[in-house]
Amino acid sequence: MPTLADFDALITALSNWQLSPTPSHQRFNALVFKQRFLSPLPQSKFILCCKRHPDKVKQIPHASFLTQITSNSCRQCGADALRKYTPAYLERAFKKAGYPLKIDVLKSNLTSRQDFIPNGALLTLSCPKHGALPQKTAYALQKFLVKYKTSTPCSACDPHSGTTLNALRVRQYSESQDRFNTHGALYDLVDSNETIEANIAALIAAKQPPYFHLSITLRVRMVAEAPLFTDHQDHEFTLLYHQFCNGKRGFMAAGHTCSWTAKFIAFLNIEWKLGLEAEKTFKGLKSEKGYLLSIDFYQPTLQRAYEVDGKQHISEHSQIRVKKDRKAKFAEQVRRDEVVDEYFRVHPKMTLLRLPTYRIRNKTIEALRVKLQFDNALAVCQAIYVALYQQSPPNINKASLMRTSRQPSPVSDKKLARINAIYGGVLKAHRVSISDQVTLSCQHGHYMQATSSKCTYDARHRDVTSSTPCWGCQFLEMIASAKARLLQQGFYITNEADMLSHIDSSLDAPLAARVKLSNVIVKVAQINGEPMPTKRDSLTLKKVLDFNHTMGLIRAYSKNT
Repeated sequence: MPTLADFDALITALSNWQLSPTPSHQRFNALVFKQRFLSPLPQSKFILCCKRHPDKVKQIPHASFLTQITSNSCRQCGADALRKYTPAYLERAFKKAGYPLKIDVLKSNLTSRQDFIPNGALLTLSCPKHGALPQKTAYALQKFLVKYKTSTPCSACDPHSGTTLNALRVRQYSESQDRFNTHGALYDLVDSNETIEANIAALIAAKQPPYFHLSITLRVRMVAEAPLFTDHQDHEFTLLYHQFCNGKRGFMAAGHTCSWTAKFIAFLNIEWKLGLEAEKTFKGLKSEKGYLLSIDFYQPTLQRAYEVDGKQHISEHSQIRVKKDRKAKFAEQVRRDEVVDEYFRVHPKMTLLRLPTYRIRNKTIEALRVKLQFDNALAVCQAIYVALYQQSPPNINKASLMRTSRQPSPVSDKKLARINAIYGGVLKAHRVSISDQVTLSCQHGHYMQATSSKCTYDARHRDVTSSTPCWGCQFLEMIASAKARLLQQGFYITNEADMLSHIDSSLDAPLAARVKLSNVIVKVAQINGEPMPTKRDSLTLKKVLDFNHTMGLIRAYSKNT
């Protein structure tokens, strides 16, 4: 008759488990083993522990005992099995990244470079150029390896490493080309490295975190957005380093998605030093969900707020970046405007002025022309200037400003290269307007104008090599399909030249949208017969393509001859 010891030996031979040696657990296991034939199998459990980690205890049911002990290990054993990090592995990875760091095996409490590094163990590293480094865990070191910004924990080799703020790190972040994407401009750090190090040391001596209290002086080298703001290059300003890292760029500018009124106000704010703050929030001004609402512009000295209202404020069908649920989005916009109006009503010391960028004409909502939006922005900024300085503002050359505002931005070449890479020669991008309209052409000489978002959509969702993204070529394919369908019924198209005129285009006059098939009139004639006139020219390309029985369609729209 097998004993409990024999059962324990069998478990040990088959797996990494053993019966728990704890006295209370031994008594429980002995009772279960004695009654193993009497107890219902689902309710019988043995208490086991891991041979390598005796503190890891687990109860395993009798019913699935063999399966569980042979297929499952304790959590710590599972973690150990997945560990691949050894001193030799990490050193090879750092060497591949270009940083020949070494791990001191003895000081790291390891026996060799092939030992697995225990979880949470501190490793002592040394840089051949800069000496010993602060101790790091293997988990922290692998983060350095996978992060794209840095590959080494040595702050002297790479200023992004660690948490220590230094002059090299501040300069590399401030003057990086990445600021073109994050801040819309390129900067030069005016402060010298010695000045920054001295300021950091003074803040540390005062027990103030340098990241939150360090002030830096920057100079705008190039503005990435509109040429409207290129006159303000070489503008110097001072701000806190953490504010700069969080996106504050030291000048006000409006991108292509803003209205022209907002762009001109931003330009005049810099030109006349009006002190306007963009996207200003107030503690008590919150949405229904509790989020802070922002006001487009705010002048703190005069306590005047300005909201630039587009068509989305009064039209359900003009909501921005919404294809579905426009009604819900419009209702949310109306409630937001009501909350803003109510806030300024109960705070009479502040004034709110709404600046519409639209007009209603013959029950149609249309955007104001650029010149009218400039006049509105100019009137607002002139009033602010007079209230601040008690004199008339300097003159602005309106004609020159209009010409400058329509020129491409400094990032046009970069954007054109990205778009051309998307299409790989199928389409060629020629120019990008300030309103983000891209002029494209295909190999057959068709020109079209689309937004850069269409190019991004094509890159993500369309195989441009198998289906043409050109609107002109798509129209030609539809005409060819219509001709084939009509030919099967004994008809041919007589006005193909007129139909092709819908896709006549050039670099200066590109197609602004796809051809609307319901506006393309199709005239047909029987093969070896007379042309068949249609009633009111109602046979369209859309109907020819959509109707399965083209012969019946032609008879329905043809006069009796």
